[in-house]
Amino acid sequence: EGDVTFSRVFMWDINKPVTLKTHGIIPIFYPQCGVDKSRCLGIQQKRVGAWVVGFKLHFLSQYLSSLQLKGGFIFYVERETGNFIASSDARFDSFRTIVDDTTQKVSYAPYEANATDFPLKEVKSRVHWLLHEREGKTTWADIKAGAAEVEIGDEGVQFIKVTSLTQFGVDWIGVIS
Repeated sequence: EGDVTFSRVFMWDINKPVTLKTHGIIPIFYPQCGVDKSRCLGIQQKRVGAWVVGFKLHFLSQYLSSLQLKGGFIFYVERETGNFIASSDARFDSFRTIVDDTTQKVSYAPYEANATDFPLKEVKSRVHWLLHEREGKTTWADIKAGAAEVEIGDEGVQFIKVTSLTQFGVDWIGVIS
């Protein structure tokens, strides 16, 4: 009934598979007027709850991997945190598994897309170009949409399109090559 928004991305390890997740949140009002506010003219609505739908982001990677990119690659980064969200390589877990040396307790954390030990070469090389070469040294907050044909390490010349996904409270950067 109200405006749909999405939460920031967070780790989800309550049930399998362990993954990154976001919640779609739809406020619920009483009395309900639906999308046609003219049905409640002069009536004060009160928010009484929310409908929350979880979206496990490994499904986004599965979808991106099905796009038949003919050698291309796509990935998304959350602008506010710089955390890697998903890519067209569905075999890659978008989070770190951390084992405490003392207790052997296992925990999980999102990968920072610009981490020096980021395991996917396609992400690492494009993030380096985006944050250090495209417009000089910059931050995720300053990344702008655009496209360019650039030399990426030993991969040769690549056409790279940078997009901003900024709907429903989401603020993600997409990199397509």
